[in-house]
This record gives sequence, structure tokens and C-alpha cells, in this order.
Amino acid sequence: MDLVGLLSSVIIGAVASVIASYIFRMQTAKKVPILEVGKDIIKGYNPDGRKSIKIKIINKAANDIINIDVKLMGVNYKDPSEKELKITTALSERMVPYIAKEEKKQFGDNVVILHLYSNNDSDLHAQIDKFDDIMLFIKAEDPYNNAFGVIYKSYDKKSIKDNSYTFHDSRKLEAIKA
Repeated sequence: MDLVGLLSSVIIGAVASVIASYIFRMQTAKKVPILEVGKDIIKGYNPDGRKSIKIKIINKAANDIINIDVKLMGVNYKDPSEKELKITTALSERMVPYIAKEEKKQFGDNVVILHLYSNNDSDLHAQIDKFDDIMLFIKAEDPYNNAFGVIYKSYDKKSIKDNSYTFHDSRKLEAIKA
């Protein structure tokens, strides 16, 4: 075997190996759930008058998602100017069993406006005012790809709206004046 034949077989083998690895990786890569969360949170009330915090979640994934775990945390900073050392307090937790996948022809089944309530039956609106920031953690599972995604969103005081605001039924994530 001459040198040209040897080099061409090595090059062809290397290129085929790279292409095969790429195809294998694309076929076996986990597709994590894609969620969008509202840019604002709303101090609201549920129909029986209980104080709550409303958030908007949109499933943008191609599959349904399950076991959506939502946690609302209050954050105080040791030094508010640096915002490095955080002291967090769990304010509310809620589990949503299912959100449908995004259908391109119909909008709405993949949107959830969720009420979060206080963990200890205290005034959630007053609790939120005591903190420097509010953090929202969401973990969602995709049962089809055996994967999960985690979303973290931080809200400052300007992002917390009162009950005169609402979330529109469209794809917009901002709260609008009712």
C-alpha cells in the first residue's frame, strides 16, 4: 500500500467517524422543556378572596410537560449594593401536574396563570414587601425525552404589580392594566 492510499483511508475514516458521532449525538441528545415566565408578577386574590401572587407560564416545547414544581422565594441581601450574599426564605410552593405542548394552530392550552399562596397562611402580600427581591424557581419534566429543565427568574420591586393589572391571554409576558 502506498502512502497516498494510506493517507486517504485515514482521512476518509476520520471524516466518517466525525459525521457518525455528530448524528449519534443529535439523535440521543435530551431535549429539555422550554418554558417562558411572565416578566411581572401580580399581587392578586383568588375568587374566595385569599391573597395570592399570580404568575404566567407558557410551555414553548414541542412536547407536553409534567410535574411542574414552582417555588417563590424572598431574598434579602447582606449588602444590597453588592447583591452577592443572599439570604432566602421560601414563601410559596405549588405543583402543577401538566401543561400541554404548544400547538401552532391553537393558542391557550400551553398557558397557565398560576396563583401562589403563602406556605404558612400569613399575608403573602405583606411578606413580599419585606424582601429586597423575589425569586421564582420552576422545574419541569418532559416524560417523552426523560429530561427536565430548570428556570430561575428574579423580580425587583418594579416588577411586582398590584391587583389592577392582569395577564392578557396572548403570548405577551407583561402584565397589562385591566
